[in-house]
Amino acid sequence: MKITKARLHQLIKEEVARLIETNELGDAHNDKFSEEAEYEAAEYDRGYQDGFDSAPPARDATADYDIGYEDGEGDATLPEPEIEPGTVDLRGIEVTPERIARLKDKMRRYSGHISGPRTEKVPIGVYDPRTGKVRTS
Repeated sequence: MKITKARLHQLIKEEVARLIETNELGDAHNDKFSEEAEYEAAEYDRGYQDGFDSAPPARDATADYDIGYEDGEGDATLPEPEIEPGTVDLRGIEVTPERIARLKDKMRRYSGHISGPRTEKVPIGVYDPRTGKVRTS
């Protein structure tokens, strides 16, 4: 008996649909499983925050809570990362082409590639403070 590729694809689609419908494909489509996973994640997060804040462990702690608590305690003891000279904190800054050009210009100045007052043309792609624009040509 010959089976065409189209018929084989159709049979595979039907079998996968049947398995998903009867939940034989796995627990990914099981509502009870997803509720349980959400609860476990919430318990871990609660434990992590308590451990990070050095709060006493909860009396109703679950295994996930305990794991999160230990991870939070461990992370609370880590030193704060040092900011190196010449780095820029971009959190909360709207990224625009002009700001990127300004940052590139600052980096070039910091590294010594461009120094002192500018009397010549600004390199292409660099923000020119005299005109307030990025040089494109």
